[in-house]
Amino acid sequence: MPLIEYGAVYLILIVGLMVAFQYFLRKIFFNRDVNVLESYDKQLILYPCDGRLAYTRSVEGEAYAQKKQNKISIGFQDEKCYHVGVYMSPYDRHFVVAPLRGRIKKIEKVNAGVHWPMLDLLEYAKSGFWMSFDNWFNRKFDKYLKDNEKVVITIAPRPYREIKVVLIGDKCVNKIDIFCSEGDWVRKGDKLGFIRRGSQVDLLIPEVLMDFRVPKKIGAKIKAGDKFGRLHD
Repeated sequence: MPLIEYGAVYLILIVGLMVAFQYFLRKIFFNRDVNVLESYDKQLILYPCDGRLAYTRSVEGEAYAQKKQNKISIGFQDEKCYHVGVYMSPYDRHFVVAPLRGRIKKIEKVNAGVHWPMLDLLEYAKSGFWMSFDNWFNRKFDKYLKDNEKVVITIAPRPYREIKVVLIGDKCVNKIDIFCSEGDWVRKGDKLGFIRRGSQVDLLIPEVLMDFRVPKKIGAKIKAGDKFGRLHD
């Protein structure tokens, strides 16, 4: 067989393996279902996703998520809030659930700076083989990009009191699916959305709403449904 034909066969095999890798990564890891049962204690607040605790802090005024050295504005807070960021790896489930029962007051979406779906395949290859394509891309082209895609879901567990669940995606594609609408009532554990490309969820809860918060170390493994804290009775 001529050398050029061997090359074509190898190219087809490589592309086929990358496609299969993307498919199984989605099916086995990203798309694993999450089932958080409504707790008998209605006041408990739960973590909204799987991942690792990236940071926890107290904020008032302008709040920023932090993702790969980038500061991402997630809105102005009128009162002091607990602010928690959870980083999701490619091997975590990417469903996001309601941390408590309440009404969806507002859904605000900011689209990614560039809609470039062809990055999908390269992203999943990077995840599997520990390449750093996205870091190189950001260094070279960051000045041409706008914001990361993000969706801020405001939930009201009490009249005139709100918490925010912030889903943060990538700068290069718009791939956050939302399963709820403004005005909906959600139960604890109901699915709010799915991040198809991106890897962080932030939670903002006014401190006056909480009796206590369960402390976890930075880097601790988090699962959707783990106890975060408790609302006032």
